[in-house]
Amino acid sequence: MAVLIAVLLSSTACTSVGGKDTAAHSSDPEASGSFWEGIDPAPESTVAPPPDAAEGVAVPEGYEVVVVARRDDPQASALVEAARAWAEAHGVTATVREVAEDEIERILVDETGAADVVVGAGPGVVDVFSLVTAQMLERQFLVLGAQLPEPTKNVTAVVWPGASFRGTGISETGSDTGSGTTAERAESGVATGIAAILSGRTGIVLQLG
Repeated sequence: MAVLIAVLLSSTACTSVGGKDTAAHSSDPEASGSFWEGIDPAPESTVAPPPDAAEGVAVPEGYEVVVVARRDDPQASALVEAARAWAEAHGVTATVREVAEDEIERILVDETGAADVVVGAGPGVVDVFSLVTAQMLERQFLVLGAQLPEPTKNVTAVVWPGASFRGTGISETGSDTGSGTTAERAESGVATGIAAILSGRTGIVLQLG
């Protein structure tokens, strides 16, 4: 195969990705004062969060994100830029890798060990993420503008109209592969998805309007 938990060949802020203890940044299931305090969605359920769902959820100091995108995915650029902007606004270390599809598995296995969240940007990563993420249950993944056909508890997705691709052979290539992606939705997707993960609400699909 040729290949936003996202990682670009150039990075905003690179960091060592060897054996980090992610327990230091474990999620807070209570998320006091936030939207997430009042909900407990079942795994694989779909939740329609309000626009302010990211408010009241603090990002821990030293948080690290790896963003993985497929180089030839035209929908990925807005998602990658949104992840970069979110990271900069929150003082988060973001390593971005935009690679060929056949490099994605290696990136996930070898270069994401230090990340608190691995972001998959767009539909171009879905097929590989579907194969690999279930074997990496100790890591948290966030898929933006697409979703996995059978997500596990460690994979959270954010979709919106025109961006809900579920994988080759399941979704038809067409209107669900990112046509509805805007800068605003990309920014909201990053913030809302990471807020859900930090709040312990993982393995679900977040449906933006």
